[in-house]
Amino acid sequence: MHKTQNNIIKKDLVLLGAGHSNIEVIRYLGKQKLKGLRITLVSNDTYTTYSGMVPGYIEGKYNWNEINIDLIKLCYKNNIKIVIAEVSRISGKQNKVFLKKRPPIEFDILSVNLGIRSNTEDIIGAEKYALPLKPISQVNKTLKSILNNKSKNIAIIGAGAAGVEVSLALNKRFKEMNIKKNIILISKNILLMNNYSFNVSKIVEKELTNNNIKLLCDSKVTKIKKDYIEINNTKKILTSCSILATNAASLDILKKSDLKLSKNRFISVSPSLQSLNHNNIFASGDNADIENYKLVKAGIFAVKQAKVLKINLKKFFLQKPLEYYYPQKSYLSLIGITNERAIANKSIITLKGMLFWKLKKYIDKKFINKYSYIKTEKIRSSNQTESIEPIDHKMQCDGCGSKVPQYIIKDIFASNLKFGSYDADMISDTKNLLHTVDIITSLIDDQYLMGRIAAKHSLNDLYAANSFPLSIQMIIGITKSLSTIQKRDIYQIKEGALSVFNELNIPINGGHTYSIDEEKNTIGFSLVGKRNKKINNFTNNRGKQKIYMTGKIGTALVMAALKQNIISGKYYKEVITVMTKSNLSVYKFFKRNNISNITDISGFGLALHLNNLLIRNKNFKGANIYLDKILILEGAKKAIKNNIKSSLADSNKSSLNNNLEVKTKNKTFLNILFDPQTAGGFLFITSDKNIILDLRKNNIMFSEIGNITSDHNKIRIL
Repeated sequence: MHKTQNNIIKKDLVLLGAGHSNIEVIRYLGKQKLKGLRITLVSNDTYTTYSGMVPGYIEGKYNWNEINIDLIKLCYKNNIKIVIAEVSRISGKQNKVFLKKRPPIEFDILSVNLGIRSNTEDIIGAEKYALPLKPISQVNKTLKSILNNKSKNIAIIGAGAAGVEVSLALNKRFKEMNIKKNIILISKNILLMNNYSFNVSKIVEKELTNNNIKLLCDSKVTKIKKDYIEINNTKKILTSCSILATNAASLDILKKSDLKLSKNRFISVSPSLQSLNHNNIFASGDNADIENYKLVKAGIFAVKQAKVLKINLKKFFLQKPLEYYYPQKSYLSLIGITNERAIANKSIITLKGMLFWKLKKYIDKKFINKYSYIKTEKIRSSNQTESIEPIDHKMQCDGCGSKVPQYIIKDIFASNLKFGSYDADMISDTKNLLHTVDIITSLIDDQYLMGRIAAKHSLNDLYAANSFPLSIQMIIGITKSLSTIQKRDIYQIKEGALSVFNELNIPINGGHTYSIDEEKNTIGFSLVGKRNKKINNFTNNRGKQKIYMTGKIGTALVMAALKQNIISGKYYKEVITVMTKSNLSVYKFFKRNNISNITDISGFGLALHLNNLLIRNKNFKGANIYLDKILILEGAKKAIKNNIKSSLADSNKSSLNNNLEVKTKNKTFLNILFDPQTAGGFLFITSDKNIILDLRKNNIMFSEIGNITSDHNKIRIL
């Protein structure tokens, strides 16, 4: 039967930054599913902060999670790839986005929505000593610094809407905490709220007076030092807490890029939101200036621009005529003034009251809920399938969790597994050469990190065999797409792998690539390693043999829970850190301490790998494992409590047959024993008491999780 060809990728749309415009593009184009278009979000974090709710957060009306949009959930829900990285510059000529500490990403279409920073250019010492309100993603850290600061005077520099709202919000926060502070709001202009009507200025001034907030107008801050600020080069105010609420300034990366900039150094765009010198690059929101328009930097414009941007990105890809964005001449501004009141201003009309706070709260909540995907339904029984057939499970694991169950391998390769399978096997007719091969499916969308994860995962087999790589061959199954797209992906994967192998000074000297119909790439390595000396598996068997693990486990659980929208995207960082962190120091530790009974904790899970270690060493009869000593990823704990498990977990458990004996009363985290791991840590057994000092000295995360026993012949869970 002829198989229908999958969606062939022809173009890459890269969304640079997760501002108000780009997140709407994700929601819109995620539903459109344009054939041939691949969309990737590049963000410096897993969340994006909604500016409209920042004053409420500072006041204490909202918590941090309530004012942020979970980008991992947003992207997974809309089938958008996500890369967490910092941008260094943009090249329109090369169609590349350059990133810090990793290779550049190529694009066919680019949408830039990076935001702004607080302007520090006219104030000496501002970069070093002031706390900026922008970029807003750093507001959490800024607020903590403010609340921990001992200074009696708090200086807020800039008396626009942001400065006013923050000063009132901080004042309210301090009162509720019973902290006495003098808040000083400083404006370089004669009036505060310079972009608003005189009525707004007067109402706000009265609010500041009623709240004992000192206002200094016509006062330009010229210098900020550790213990004071200087105004108009003469007057000094003693403070060690200066907050920047100044006008918007462009990010440094724009100055380093080849995009045409406005006189204010923002990206110059036409009314179609296209760069004036690169028509395949779009920009919107605060980081863009529209030709022949002078707009203030306000979120309302970014939200309105999103309606045109999402249509134009679609039309540009389909090669259709674009639409124009025409800025509204007047708009409703809602300025929070605490005590659940707000000022409403539109054109010459200015009103104040609790009604407008309720309106503001409604608009803000509506906006953030639009991009928040909260799992409210209970996990259905279909997610709780009790089957040793991985294919029966609703959610299929990737990475090492996509292994064929061990009971199948056991039946076919019985002679290989009779005495325990080894992580790497001796090459015939050699004394110290070993060979291993490992291939995994992509479990994240970031191809560079997948290259790194796959390389580390493969190296673990050699490290567990006390071997160092001599030769590396790479195997890549690449999704069917245009050759330019395949080239981009292979480049990213290779560079990711080299970031691991370069640490060992070992090149990739060849390999094999092939196209696959699946949506996910497969990445693997064939490795030949050298064991420096013969390791006797029966050494160090005197004394009490203890069982140790390095690293944390639960990677499959975390990825499964993320993809099912069960846990927060904040757990993404932890699992990525675990999977990408080098194990070279662990290998050196094994070699230094002549530890021989080792295995990496991979797809078949901790319990099955421990069982394999027992089979390998005839001197080992049974093992006691303390479930509460096992190091578990925080996201995995959340996943287990939400009844998530890997599609391979049941088959892993069944492969232990009658070798497992559960004695512990608290079985909450029992399934962690069967969870597949990708690029994780190791299990090892030794009686050497001195190794703990070595582990700590080299900052290797570890835990003593049990011991070998002759009292029984099972793996007993205590």
